[in-house]
Amino acid sequence: MNADAKRRIAHATASFIPDGASLMIGLGTTPEYVAQALSRRQDLRVITNNLNVAAAFAQNPDVEITIAGGTLRSLDRDIVGEAAARFFSGYRADYGIFGVGGVDQDGALLDFHIDEVLARQSIVANSRTAVLVADTTKFGRNATVRGGHLADCNHLFTDGPLPPAFTPVGAKFAERIHASDAARAGAT
Repeated sequence: MNADAKRRIAHATASFIPDGASLMIGLGTTPEYVAQALSRRQDLRVITNNLNVAAAFAQNPDVEITIAGGTLRSLDRDIVGEAAARFFSGYRADYGIFGVGGVDQDGALLDFHIDEVLARQSIVANSRTAVLVADTTKFGRNATVRGGHLADCNHLFTDGPLPPAFTPVGAKFAERIHASDAARAGAT
């Protein structure tokens, strides 16, 4: 699960998000870590289809939480399906924070289920700033459902330098990449 890397990504992402922001937070463990890092912040409005994200904020009376309806994936505690994907289109958020199952060498964003892609694409389309949170193990990871591209992301928060095979795409989007391990990555 790479918990240490996800915590570093979460803290870097949380330092980027101001109090008073509206957030769409999607599926996956890295977005959950981001929610935990933001859980004591002030005056946030959180829109999510991830029950673990909602639970992270539930004890903070300064956070308004809106949760999607749809089909519950019990093990992941995610709400998926057409209704969940449509849910995000009823809002406009300052930041959309989401993970992926994998990133291909051409920069394509990949996942394991079409429902994950549909929800992520709706978050990107309905947020002013799209923020991908992904540890470096996601780069080159084989996931089969394609949807979106690094070009769709205003920011990518990760835990270190991208693998060598991703040097061309990393160079193309270098200004968008925030590596939480700045000493190793040569970027901030």
